[in-house]
Order: sequence, then C-alpha cells, then structure tokens
Amino acid sequence: MGKQAGTVGVVVARRKSKRVPGKVLRPLLGVPLVAWSVRAALASNLERVIISTEDSEIAGIAKAHGAEVLFLRPAALAEDFAEDQDILLHALDAADHHAGHAHRSVVLLQSTTPFVAPGDIDRCLDRLHATGAGCVFTVRKATEPPEWMFTVTREMQATPFRPGSLEKERQHAQKLPGYYLPNGAAYAMRADAVRAQRRIYCEPLYCVEMPPERSIDIDEEIDLVTAEAVGRHFGFTLAGARSVSEPRQPMALAVPLPELVGARVTLRRFDASQISAGYLAWLNDAEVNRFSRRGGRTTTEAEARQYLADRSADEAIFAIHVGALGHVGNLKLGPVDWVNRRSDISILIGERSAWGRGIGTEALYLATRFAFDVLRLNRVDAGSANPAFIKAVTKIGWKTEGLLRERVRLETGYVDWRRNSLASWARSVQSTYPVSRRTRSRNRPSVFQPIFVTALMKA
Repeated sequence: MGKQAGTVGVVVARRKSKRVPGKVLRPLLGVPLVAWSVRAALASNLERVIISTEDSEIAGIAKAHGAEVLFLRPAALAEDFAEDQDILLHALDAADHHAGHAHRSVVLLQSTTPFVAPGDIDRCLDRLHATGAGCVFTVRKATEPPEWMFTVTREMQATPFRPGSLEKERQHAQKLPGYYLPNGAAYAMRADAVRAQRRIYCEPLYCVEMPPERSIDIDEEIDLVTAEAVGRHFGFTLAGARSVSEPRQPMALAVPLPELVGARVTLRRFDASQISAGYLAWLNDAEVNRFSRRGGRTTTEAEARQYLADRSADEAIFAIHVGALGHVGNLKLGPVDWVNRRSDISILIGERSAWGRGIGTEALYLATRFAFDVLRLNRVDAGSANPAFIKAVTKIGWKTEGLLRERVRLETGYVDWRRNSLASWARSVQSTYPVSRRTRSRNRPSVFQPIFVTALMKA
C-alpha cells in the first residue's frame, strides 16, 4: 500500500519543557530529538506531515528533515497544561485550510517517543480504517501489573492499589491479565471523531503494540540517557524520508549480527574468513547439494567470495557451529520483505558427521525465533524437496501450505516439492524445543530470549 489519501501526520514539539529544557532540540544519536518522529512519519504511508510548534528553531529543524511548516503555534497552545485535543484541532484546521479540503484521518506523533517506526504508524492507520475505530494508539506491555502496586500516605504507609493481598496467584505475572500502557508514539484518529468528541482517545478505541525497546518516552534527563544507550545497543537509525513516487526505503539488518546460542548449536555471522577448502568442498559435494538448485555446477573460491560480497543488507548468513565439530554448515535468512514482514530461510549442513543428529533442526529453531522475537516478522517461508528439511521444520511447528508433485528432478527420478511456513509464532506456537541454559530465566519458559534488535524496522 502506498500513501493513503486524506491522511495527515501532526508532529507536536514545544521548547518550553520544564523537566528537560529544550529537550526536542537535544541530540539523540547525533540527531535532534524532533527529527526522529518527523522522519518516521515521512517514511510511513501518511500523505503529508506537518509540525506543530511555537518555536522557529524547532520548526526549522523539522522543515530541514521534510516536515511542512504551516504555522507557529499560538502561545496559549504552548503552555504546560494546554490540552492535546486543542493543539491537534488547531493543526488539523490549518492542514485542511492549506489543502483546500478536509482530511479524513489524522495521526498525532509526539516527538518525545523517538523510536517509533514507519510501520507502527502504518499499522495504526490500517487498523483505524479496517475497524471503524475512533482512535488507534500505540502501546507497550506493562511490566508491573496494578496488582503489585500500592498507594502511600505522607508517612509512607502503604495500601494495595487493588483490594486484596499480594500473595498466591497475584505474585506471578504470568497468572495475571496482560496490561498495556500508551507509549505516546502515535495516535491515529478519524478526523470527524476527534472533532465530534473533542478528545484524543476517541471511541471506539483500538491499539497497536510496540516493543519495549522502542517505547522509551522521554520525560526526564535519565530517559535521554537511556534512549542513547538503547539506541546504540540495538543499532537504531533514523528512518529515511521518501516522496510519493519514491520506493520504500529498505530496512537493513543490523551488523554485526547477534550470536544465537542453543543447547548444542551456535549461530554466528558468516564472513569471508570462513571460506575455507572444507567450505568449498561442501559447495561442490553432489550429495550435500542433492536437493539444491545448483545443478552440479562447480563453485570456485572467487565465486564464493563474490556471492558473499553481493548479499544485500536485508540478508543474513549465519555459520552453524557445533562444539568440537566447529563450523558444520550455513543458514541464510532473507532477503527480508519488510513491507509484508516475511522472510525465506534456507540451510546447508555440509559436514556429513553432523547429519541425522538434529543439528539442522536446532539451527532452524534459533533462526525462526530470531525472525519472530527480534526482527518481529510475521511469517517465515521455505520451499524444499528435501525430506530432512521438511521433517526439521515440521518438528518446530512449521506447516506445509502447498505441494507441487514431481517438481524436482533427481538422478533417481522426480520428487515432490513442498512449501512450508510459519506465521505469527507468538500466537500459534508454544515451543518446548531445548535451548541453552544461558538463555533461560527462572520465571519464563525455556525459549530463545532476544538479545539484539535491528535498526528501526517497519513493525
């Protein structure tokens, strides 16, 4: 889907912050804070993006990053307790007047939640139009349920916020309902609803979840410090602006790739230093490549190095390492289709002594969890005629979606080809596949815990 007609994004930013003076001008990873929301909005499917601010310096920075400056906000709308709906309606009126027509949808973006991604905005818009909601807003999952909270007096006498005592089931978060908090990143509203109800949370209400690492809301100085550290740790980068006619900017996988550790298998980034004589022997082994599309063609070292150099930024190649066996094969994830949140996965186990030992199954499990938990994809796919591969992905929960009979020709004759996939892992699978003790938590199931997230991706 391209730009959605009749939609406008309003990035709100003011200079008069009491707790962090001039915070929207403060640099985050070398870029003014206000620029993050502006660039995310421009890279989304919003038709236009404007800035609402009382400050000419903020307006100039926003304009330099692509936002339209239609006005400077009146002083009355720049005070501490100015109502959000009044600020939004003022901007919406200006946008309607400038366009010569009424906008059907408006998205409020607070520049103090900088790690909003274009896809977060798009999902809010899509849900708004698909459900007939009055407002769709971004949320994060609350880590502390209200059952654990207390109100206190001046003397610090504590009373449970929720009636009852903090014991039994109330001590275990997994036994309590899930709670969500608005993270302040984006609020998509029907223009007629916000005008009629004169509030941001226009009913009916829906929401879109964002991960905690991208839900940092900057209210205090410590939040800026945290955002800087989180942004560097996870490799967040500024979203690329684009016009209606330009293609969507690719969202690259971050480098270096993380090390994914399982019970026996470790996946590490594959690089040119690992192109050895043994690796080339795998590529040219007819039995290893029996089900591949290589057709018996010989691969030279130069060709192997060139293949690696030509990989796009949306492809990840992992080397599969197993204890004393060392490097036993490779796994490729990608190219990732960021628009549709999906990727292909392929695998080669070249070391024959590793065959039939579940190595490929564990490697595919780790890669699948990485795709869902870290890259936050919605779907992974693979087509194969290899019975071992089909058995492996079936074991970890993948499903066969299609069968093409006698599609692949082998020396022994024609064999069937299957399309296998898994969608929405977190909603469809409760895996018990073993992982390393290093990734386990006392209060959580034994599943792969994400240790790394890529640069601002379309969520």
